[in-house]
Amino acid sequence: MSVLRTTVTLAAVVFGIGHANAADTLSDKHKIYGHVPQLCFLPAAAPHDVDLVAKGAVSKTDGSAEATNLVSVEYINAMCNFKPIIGITSQNGGATRNGVLGTALPQPSAGLTNRIDYRVEATWGEMSAVLVTNGQPATTTARDTQVGRIGDVKVVINSVDGTAPVEAGYYEDILEITFGAED
Repeated sequence: MSVLRTTVTLAAVVFGIGHANAADTLSDKHKIYGHVPQLCFLPAAAPHDVDLVAKGAVSKTDGSAEATNLVSVEYINAMCNFKPIIGITSQNGGATRNGVLGTALPQPSAGLTNRIDYRVEATWGEMSAVLVTNGQPATTTARDTQVGRIGDVKVVINSVDGTAPVEAGYYEDILEITFGAED
């Protein structure tokens, strides 16, 4: 019985603190806040290594670079919750013989070339970035005009026609496509 009496007494004290008459009003204010970070989501896709010869970027008749589709990739429902950018960077300015980054290439033999140029276009809604290589390392950036974007991103890489036969050897470039915040 004493346990029951103690419980009733505590209940009376608790109810007594919050007691209000019909004319009285009790209110309590709560501030609700938080910081939403910048987020971008690009559905996962495997890195794409492109074999220039297998894709037909070098003519079998005269050995020059030929325009051909090398790769088309689509990222479904990409999202950024802020004004995003698309950046495209070519480290060599085209696929160059031996692909030695940061070093001068040897001059090709007379009448030949040691570079295969290509064109990259990345499109996200009405935002589009285009880079055409020309032998110099290059970067291009497209900035969005709206805050936040959800939609499909399409990336197309095509080789471009060359005017001279391509010298035999290993060709390489590192192409980086960036979606997200500006550095």
